[in-house]
This record gives sequence, C-alpha cells and structure tokens, in this order.
Amino acid sequence: MSMEQVPVKGSLASAALCCTARPYAEECAKIARMTSTRVVIVGAGPIGLELAVALKQEGIDYLQFDQSSIGATIAWYPLQMQFHSNAERLAIAGVVIQTADQQKPTREEYLAYLRAVVLQHDLKIRAYETVEKILPAGRTSSSAPAA
Repeated sequence: MSMEQVPVKGSLASAALCCTARPYAEECAKIARMTSTRVVIVGAGPIGLELAVALKQEGIDYLQFDQSSIGATIAWYPLQMQFHSNAERLAIAGVVIQTADQQKPTREEYLAYLRAVVLQHDLKIRAYETVEKILPAGRTSSSAPAA
C-alpha cells in the first residue's frame, strides 16, 4: 500500500470525504484549508484511538471522525457492566487503566479511561461528524463503481 497523500475533501472543500453535522465553524474552516492527509480514521473507539496515538507519535498527519462520542459503542453496554478482560489487557497507547480494585474495569471506568487517553495524547477527534463516503484519490462519486 502506498503512503502517498490522499486528498480529503468535504462539503466545505470538494469531493473525496463527505461529512455532515459540523458543530464548530472554526474547525470547519480548518478542514476547508486542509487539502490532503495521509490517513483518515473512521471511529473513536479503542482501536481508532490506539491508531491515532501511533500515527501522532510517528508524526503522520491524520484526520479522525466519529459519528458519535468517544467510545460510543461501549456506552451502549449495561450500566456497571464489568469487562471480561482485566485492566492490563484492555489498556491502549501505553496508558494504564486505574480502577478502584485494579481488576476488571466497568463500562463507566473504561469510558472515562478512553476520554483520558484522548486528553493525555491531545488527540483531535471530529466527533458527531458522519462519514458518508470515502473515495480513492482521483475518483469522483460519479466515476465510482456501484455498490
């Protein structure tokens, strides 16, 4: 896979990544000024956050989007549900999970942990923005094959 620059364009710029629900005008202007990026991460769950941290540590530019909040899928878990894995196995990005008994974290503890990872690593996540489609560089929606 080539690491070439992939154009990223939304309704503010022009046509490879289309996003909706832009709550902040200043942030929208930043996307409009951004002409390309090497990586787009769709999702801000544990895997997306781990990837964002790794890219940031390597100095690789990326954009990260999630249609909801950080760890939104985990927010659907029952209240006070404990994970089957222990804290050590659920940790991401080299950040230790602190729980009251250092055992298996609950849903609430893990959601707080994911948000702490975002703050600790100063990740820029475009939450509440839906990715409608992603097209390879040089393709327009009219030249894309039908699904």
